[in-house]
Amino acid sequence: MSGTEMSDNFKKNMNQFLSGMKRTVAKAKAESGESLDEGKKYMSFEVYSKLCDLLFIGEGDDYLFAHAFLALEWNLLSRSDNCFALYLNHVQWANDSMVVYFGKAKGDQFGEKSCEP
Repeated sequence: MSGTEMSDNFKKNMNQFLSGMKRTVAKAKAESGESLDEGKKYMSFEVYSKLCDLLFIGEGDDYLFAHAFLALEWNLLSRSDNCFALYLNHVQWANDSMVVYFGKAKGDQFGEKSCEP
């Protein structure tokens, strides 16, 4: 992207540094008693349904937005970051289905598959 090539030595040192940081953070979490599965717990359908009910009866634009965002995220089976980055031109209709194109995703950081729904 920047047009500058990284040297093999720099790549090796950066890889070693990042691996060490990951180990250090994991060790600190384990020793402090922090949750090790943060962001990895699933939401049951019962919780989703209750949240939708509460957001639906709430008054105000914030409740309307939160309800729409939660329903979209749940139905697309996607991460909140992906839903947050959606624009209207990323959504199309095909027959009776809504087709959503993501510009980038966790498994596609460079957006190489953004032409695939």
